[in-house]
Amino acid sequence: GDVFHYIRSYEAFSAEEAQAVAAADVIVEQVFDAAPKGDVAGIETKGRRILVPVINAGFLWPYAGQPHPRNEGTWYNAPGPYGGEASDAHLNRMINRKVDPVTAVEKYMAADINKLVALDRLFELSIEKQRARDAATGFAVADVIAGHFRDEPIFLTPYHPNVRVARVWATQFFEQMGASADDTARMVRSIVITPFPKEQLPLHTSIIRHFGLRWANDETRYRILKEGRFTFREAALRYMTYTWNPALEEGIELARGTETQRAYDRLMEGLAISPNSAIGHASRSHLLRVMKRHEEALEALRLSLSLDASDPLVHANLAGMLLARNDRAGAERAMREAIAINPAEPHFRSMFANWLRSWGRIDEAREQAQAGLDARPYAGNTNTEMGHACAASGKTDVAEVHFRRALRYDRKAVGALMGLASLMGRLGRWDEAAAAWRQAVGLEPENVHYASQLAAALRESGDAVAALGVLEDLVGRNPRDAERLISYAKALADGGRVEDALIVMRQATRAAPDSAHVLRELAHLYQQAGDLDGAETAMRAAAGLSPEAPAVLMSLSQILARREAWAEAADLTSRALAIDAGNPDSHAHLSYLRQQAGDLEGARTALEAAIAMAPGKAHFRMLMSHLHAKMGDRDGAILRAREIVALEPANPHYRNHLGHQLMQAGDTGAAEEAFRAALEADPKAAGFANSLSHALSRNGDLPGAVAAARRAVMLEPNTVHYLGHLASLLIQSHDRADAIRVIEHLLSLDPHHAHFRTQLEILRRPAELSAPATRASSAAPVPASAPRASDVRAAARRLAERSAVLSKGGDHRAALALIDEAIASDPALADAHYARSHILGRLERDTDAVAAARRATELDTTNPHLANNLGHFLTKTGNLPAAELAIRQAIALAPQGGGFHNSLAFVLIEAGRITDALGAIQNAVALEPDNMHFRIREADIHTRLGQAAEAVAALQIAVLAHPSNDHLRRLLERARTAGAAA
Repeated sequence: GDVFHYIRSYEAFSAEEAQAVAAADVIVEQVFDAAPKGDVAGIETKGRRILVPVINAGFLWPYAGQPHPRNEGTWYNAPGPYGGEASDAHLNRMINRKVDPVTAVEKYMAADINKLVALDRLFELSIEKQRARDAATGFAVADVIAGHFRDEPIFLTPYHPNVRVARVWATQFFEQMGASADDTARMVRSIVITPFPKEQLPLHTSIIRHFGLRWANDETRYRILKEGRFTFREAALRYMTYTWNPALEEGIELARGTETQRAYDRLMEGLAISPNSAIGHASRSHLLRVMKRHEEALEALRLSLSLDASDPLVHANLAGMLLARNDRAGAERAMREAIAINPAEPHFRSMFANWLRSWGRIDEAREQAQAGLDARPYAGNTNTEMGHACAASGKTDVAEVHFRRALRYDRKAVGALMGLASLMGRLGRWDEAAAAWRQAVGLEPENVHYASQLAAALRESGDAVAALGVLEDLVGRNPRDAERLISYAKALADGGRVEDALIVMRQATRAAPDSAHVLRELAHLYQQAGDLDGAETAMRAAAGLSPEAPAVLMSLSQILARREAWAEAADLTSRALAIDAGNPDSHAHLSYLRQQAGDLEGARTALEAAIAMAPGKAHFRMLMSHLHAKMGDRDGAILRAREIVALEPANPHYRNHLGHQLMQAGDTGAAEEAFRAALEADPKAAGFANSLSHALSRNGDLPGAVAAARRAVMLEPNTVHYLGHLASLLIQSHDRADAIRVIEHLLSLDPHHAHFRTQLEILRRPAELSAPATRASSAAPVPASAPRASDVRAAARRLAERSAVLSKGGDHRAALALIDEAIASDPALADAHYARSHILGRLERDTDAVAAARRATELDTTNPHLANNLGHFLTKTGNLPAAELAIRQAIALAPQGGGFHNSLAFVLIEAGRITDALGAIQNAVALEPDNMHFRIREADIHTRLGQAAEAVAALQIAVLAHPSNDHLRRLLERARTAGAAA
């Protein structure tokens, strides 16, 4: 029930922190040599104050405390690699003077630090200050430092003590807090490894000699970051050259999360640089286990231990892996090694006790649990394990004490509840058993075992009515009630337990073997589990039982559509419509099937029927608008889009869709109005702001376009497409400095973007950028010699830049003339052909755009963006096989480019290969899990496949990554509603 606040006293207090100090019952304050910024003295407090001295051994590192000149923190290493605790001011000065690193290190190695610093006096001052802090706080640490620093490494860095000093410091603090002698003694026994960071700051060899340190010499190796161990000379050279391994550090940190492949790739990059990183190989082992590459994971753990056998957790992980291979002897040896290194860690003891109990070695299990309790008597899991061990050995009274003690420390300890409930039942105390099982059910209401045990306990206690109430919710208690089994199976599936739901649903089919309804529900569950074979088999059986049931025929049609069996799916839908022609959803589904088969006219006929039956359903008109666009009927697409907006004027997505149709038709003024209305309805939708920016640019309102583009980037700062559009507008606005900043950020996200690499190069040459690109007149002097190739290319690039400005402003024909001039002067400039394809696309000359895009890829076969661009225009012209080949080439060139996988997914959707599209978009999501556009497409594909739960899950992840995006929240709500309706 206690509440703890940690406040950084080296920073000024916030109002909330000051309030926490004022309200505290106990204030533990660290005492420095100078008053901290956050000074408790200025706050009226009611609590008891305990002062704790800062402790340090700075005399061993006289130059520490000043971070490396280039030190910079990262998300995975906040202090940076060479912060205050890993710094050397002497080397900093040589870095600032730009001394050659090797020369600097040699000079430093040869230096006598005592002549520079007066080490004995520094030692005296340091100990005097420590004694003063000790006296002010009632501690006694100075003499421990002075008495032991020559014999052992009592500090790892100036302010990070090793085991001896940590024990003394903590012991005196426990005593001042009023902890019991037993608790204090247990704490002392538990500190066998320093609780502080394990990285070390190397000692200068002359300091070692001066103080006569007996635990270090010239060849001592120190743990540096997570990369391995290095001598002082090696560490100093690394420091001079600011050498460290960001890939390793980031990979280790990523390994703690869920981005397994990204973590593994980054970690392998780091281990290639630092192959002696023990923690790196341990992290690699963890990732390999997640990837189910168990043999490699085992090898990685063993390599980690060969590099550093001092980490008990690595030994414990090895034990777990060996046990999974049924190597009990090896697992036991490894776990005993972990316990030997850190005998006070109760988790190791509890786990080992559990294993021993499962092996029938009950007395040894109880011994291990007791040893864990000796170290941590308040550990709930250890008390639970002791309870199980005592219960197994017949010591029921002691077992009950430990189960109840575990629950006192953790009221949600389900394992302790299970143990107590089973023990109470065994002792015939059924009321208490039922109470414990009821608590367990309350914590895990979907657990069938707990519910069945509760029902049994209630029945044994004589409460048959309550037992019956529980039994009604159990799967196996009433196997002949198919409807109840179906309801329960659905609840299990909704809770994510699809496999359990399938078991229950199969019981339902046995209870009602001739029910098409039960088979249909079974098929739906198979779909949810991703088993299309099982789904098709079950649904065909249902159709065999009810060949005239439209719902069954439509369900089978939808399954076959997922398998891309378009003809049979369409035939089944037609049969369903022959029986029930009034179902608009069936007509819409038939339209989709005909589109996939290439029958666009037939698709339109079917969709018109759906609209006629449900004229108020905007979704059908939206489908029709897309269909008109696909058929090249711009007027029809716009008409349907306007109808959608009229039906649901509050829906911003429909207004945005209308804007895009108007843009495609060249009516940029009306498009601007539509985009403005969409953005006004949803001000946090970055896509709407970006669309508006494009319209404003086309309409000549450059400042407005820039403002809208900035808004899109502010809402989604890491979307490359938005950044690229903003950068182009800034170039057009002659805002060179801001354009450079935006492009640099873009390239940090997409370093292969050739167009913006070129833009950045030009922007950084202001003289060339500002030089007018005038065309030669007949009166121009003839040069004495042919221009250099570099000059020709530079001139061509300037023409291309001016072409881009014109195109962004909407004057595509003038832009085309300039880009053609650029290509005439330098036909091999791939970027110019790439730009030409885009201009032709804006002029709706898609066939010519394909030719230009293809030429760009021929000139630069290594640029994935050019291949992806070709795929885009091939898609627009309907050449989907060629488009797929082009985009797969882009992926081969840059497999880590999530956008390319997204492009492939779009092409596959257009080709009707929805299942393949799912694989492509899942690759994109794996590479960029926080990209909400990828998640939206993933949800769309799941929806097309009838996977409502998966669609909701994809959107839930997107909302978690972008919690302030209302657009995503609305999509999620619609998906949930659609899933419930389905």
